[in-house]
Amino acid sequence: MLALISTDPEEIRYFMSRSVGDRTSEKSDGTVLTYCRIADFPVVLVSVNRAAGTAIVVTPQADVEDIVFSTRAKSLVPYLQAGDFVIANRILPFTGHPGNMDGKVGGLEKDNQKLKVDMIMADRLAEAYSLAFDGRSDRPELVVGGIISGEIGAAAGIEAARLYREFGVVAADREAAEAAGQCQDNGFVSICTIVDDLEVGSDPLQQRRKIPYADLFTILVRYLESRNGREKGSKQTRACGSAAIPIHVAIPEP
Repeated sequence: MLALISTDPEEIRYFMSRSVGDRTSEKSDGTVLTYCRIADFPVVLVSVNRAAGTAIVVTPQADVEDIVFSTRAKSLVPYLQAGDFVIANRILPFTGHPGNMDGKVGGLEKDNQKLKVDMIMADRLAEAYSLAFDGRSDRPELVVGGIISGEIGAAAGIEAARLYREFGVVAADREAAEAAGQCQDNGFVSICTIVDDLEVGSDPLQQRRKIPYADLFTILVRYLESRNGREKGSKQTRACGSAAIPIHVAIPEP
């Protein structure tokens, strides 16, 4: 079973409305888990929306093997705009205070502090994007790259060039590192939707108008269809390298 976890309850409701078959729900530690099927694949949908300063709690269930964590992120590079996506191939925790970047980025000097990301899942999500939007002129951009995660605040925008130049991170979010730290025994990947403003107090309705739930759902459906085919022993019709849309992979400068 795959867990689809989102920091946006509206996104979970969107996914739920497009699931197939029967749905069942239960509560675990105050969190509602909704079991359903998407693209004929068993999933559990979980919303972990929270206010600033409170802990995010992700409790993987015993029958959940892999987790896709959907979060919101601020772009640190000019080629990513609101509505685009980042699949995080590295998650670097920010452990300092908002507005103070000096020496406060965890996991950059010590490899053992970096959070594990399932690169097979990341590659297959990128492939799913290529296949899902093949031939479409209205497709969003998608980048496979590093993100910085934590209560970074306005420093993300101020230090954007340095963060990309020195650490190769292309976006900043608030929750992915915290979630990944709780899911290191599971396959885990975070896919970030770019929004304009991560600041607490920003207008959530204005942000939501720019969040392409349908685009992310399209990617997830294609990912689950191919995964379902693999688990049934069928071969994929196209390999990742033959996808029509090139995937930008952000690589840190030496």
